[in-house]
Amino acid sequence: MFATLAITVSALCIKHTALEVSADEEHWNKHIVSRQSLINLSLSLLTLYYFYSIIPPLIGKFRNPISIDDFRWYYAAGKAAHDGLSPYALDSFTQAILPLLEDSSEFSPFAYPPSIIPFIFPLSYLSYDTAARLFLTFDLISVIFLLYGATLLLDRKTTSFKIYCLCTCSLIYGVTWSVRLGNISVIVSSLIVWTVILAKNGKNALAGVLLGASMLKPTLSLLFMIFFLLKKRFVLLGWSLATALTLTSIGLWMCNTSVVEFVHMYRAGAELHFENYWNSIYTSPVRIDAGVIGPRIFPDNVTLANFISNSITLIVTALIAVHTYRSQKNSQWSSHVNLSEVSLIACLSVLSMYSQPQNGSILVLVAVVLLNYVSCEISSENSSWNKLVVVYAGAVCLMIHTHLIYGPVLRYVLKHRDSLSYLAEIGIVSIPNYAILGLTLSVLLLARRTGSMALPHKRSAAPPFYEYLRKARNRPGRMG
Repeated sequence: MFATLAITVSALCIKHTALEVSADEEHWNKHIVSRQSLINLSLSLLTLYYFYSIIPPLIGKFRNPISIDDFRWYYAAGKAAHDGLSPYALDSFTQAILPLLEDSSEFSPFAYPPSIIPFIFPLSYLSYDTAARLFLTFDLISVIFLLYGATLLLDRKTTSFKIYCLCTCSLIYGVTWSVRLGNISVIVSSLIVWTVILAKNGKNALAGVLLGASMLKPTLSLLFMIFFLLKKRFVLLGWSLATALTLTSIGLWMCNTSVVEFVHMYRAGAELHFENYWNSIYTSPVRIDAGVIGPRIFPDNVTLANFISNSITLIVTALIAVHTYRSQKNSQWSSHVNLSEVSLIACLSVLSMYSQPQNGSILVLVAVVLLNYVSCEISSENSSWNKLVVVYAGAVCLMIHTHLIYGPVLRYVLKHRDSLSYLAEIGIVSIPNYAILGLTLSVLLLARRTGSMALPHKRSAAPPFYEYLRKARNRPGRMG
């Protein structure tokens, strides 16, 4: 099956690349066709290879749904609500989750907002295996919508750039890891991407509903609410708040829980949640936010550890806020949604709030922005090497969060933890954290260098690759 798929993709790459490059017969060149086909084919086969390594474990999840980690928490919460109990009450949730836990599983309280209850409540009417398979299927559909939405945000609509976009976004670790965990992160990321698409097209009501629904995971979507407030998209914001409040009210009603009771129980559960090994800022080897940077460097000095983490978050937040304010002021407080600004919010969401690897699925927005900058530089007669260096730096930081680097490194650390020194361990597991920081600063530099990034405009379609080469040949100092 893999060989057949690889051959099919190879044929399609060569066909579409040839059509792209040879659109103008005057400048048709076999060398250009071969080079473009090789690039497209290499990316496609690399992506297929990693998906080939992912598919067997995913099939194993379908065959043995009890091994789907995070979904067990959703199902237990829905089951507790179905039985008239509150999943935020520790005793009730413990009673619902324990039958689903394996001997090696660690327990942590239910930490999602009540707005998720209306979505997981119907699953409680199904058996666990059926509900888990249904949820995995929905996760996979969300991945398709996420990738398709990313291609719609591209400036250059050629087949080659769509292939680059699909491959890059597919290789981001959080996209597929979210599915393997049975987590809702990829669903929330898909909702946010389509919120951006609809907002750019002026469909505020529908965009607001999707953004309100994405509050299932506020750590990913909350900052986007603030962003649209700054953009004066009040209709969008009104619909999102109405949707979020409606879902929250329905969820509390299903749980038979008042607002006061929820706040009290949620606070108690959150304390236990962050004491869990995989969630704690002092023990978790997988958290990718800035909150763990200080505690990893100074595990015995709480004050200094918190100061470092908070300083990083505040400085980056301030830089993005100042840039957003200046760009808004320069554009007379335009309501135009610029993708560079959106990608900065995506980076800040991962950097400043509690984030696990599955939250990296939102980085598809950053991948599109980097591709758009590359597209712009290719089509420009006066390419800026300084800007390209920043783009490449951002690409390296993003590459760390792909299956090419993050997966093997994480598996190595978890497998050899006993043989690694503490400094070596925190040095390796902190690479993704610094990569998020570097990615944020790279996008910020690109946005500042562009200058007019916040101005409403519609970029014309970039010329095809062969046109760029023709212009390059005709530049002064170049030999034909």
